[in-house]
Amino acid sequence: MKRHVCVVVLLLCALTTLAPRARAQDARESAIVQSYRDAFGRDPKRDPNGGEVAYWKSRQDWKTAQDLTNLHMIGLKTSAELQQEAIINAYNRLPRRDHLTYPPSQALVAYWKTQLSQRARPQAQLINDINSWHFTRTGWIVEAYTNAFGRAATTDELKYWQTRADYGSAEALTNLHRQYIRANPSVGDAVIRQAFLYEMKREPQTDEYAARRKETANGTTYLEIVTSLRVWKVQNAGKLLAAAKAKGIAWDDKGRLLQVNPGQGGQLVRVSGGNIVAAGGGNIVAAGGGNVVAHPGAWVVANDGAGIVAAGGGNIVAAGGGN
Repeated sequence: MKRHVCVVVLLLCALTTLAPRARAQDARESAIVQSYRDAFGRDPKRDPNGGEVAYWKSRQDWKTAQDLTNLHMIGLKTSAELQQEAIINAYNRLPRRDHLTYPPSQALVAYWKTQLSQRARPQAQLINDINSWHFTRTGWIVEAYTNAFGRAATTDELKYWQTRADYGSAEALTNLHRQYIRANPSVGDAVIRQAFLYEMKREPQTDEYAARRKETANGTTYLEIVTSLRVWKVQNAGKLLAAAKAKGIAWDDKGRLLQVNPGQGGQLVRVSGGNIVAAGGGNIVAAGGGNVVAHPGAWVVANDGAGIVAAGGGNIVAAGGGN
């Protein structure tokens, strides 16, 4: 009987000792989760090797969720990766987005990265600042330049448009830029080039410039050309893939070039990534993010990340915004 009593007493002691520890660990984990939501707009990452929760549990230099959020702000000032996450998450959670280009352009992300490097702020404040900023004149100018020209405004351009009172929104300023594109063919060419570099990952060809100049002569913007190129790729994807398969070309489920049926005198080519050019007796096959140039008489098939681009003096399979 005494032995049973002792066992019960020991169990009770163990429970009274372990329960507070378990509660403390739960509270610490809850604080970590809350701090990540406050700082970055997301939950902490977990993985079998530890992850962010395990890392912060092991550190003893914080006690509350606010303490840990303050530590996150130090990281947010210096880490481009954390800045990118916080900015994208903030744009996702904006209370109104009808006045925004969404998802945020590279120029807008770059602008807010600079702001966070100068002064880190938690997610709620970042959302408020972004939302308010887009109604300010600076926000209108940056957004209009991104939409119209595909680039950020220069310091002089910012100063110039901040003194103009003939627009009251990013859309109104974009329409003023349309007039400038329409009246300046060289600006129109720069818009065409920027759109092709962004969406097709290559320079536009001569005939593509000619086709798109008809649009920029009417004030078509960078964003509108990018949108039309995306539509073109979707509409032509099946036809281009069928033409490539007919040439003996295959891809894996991630879009990477696997092999080529080389035909006469060629070689079997396997591509694991990077920029690779392989030549057989009569065929040239390339995969990569850049431009591919073939000598006359060959046929070329390239996977440039935007679609299938081919050029050559013999058989041609081509993808482009103007063809």
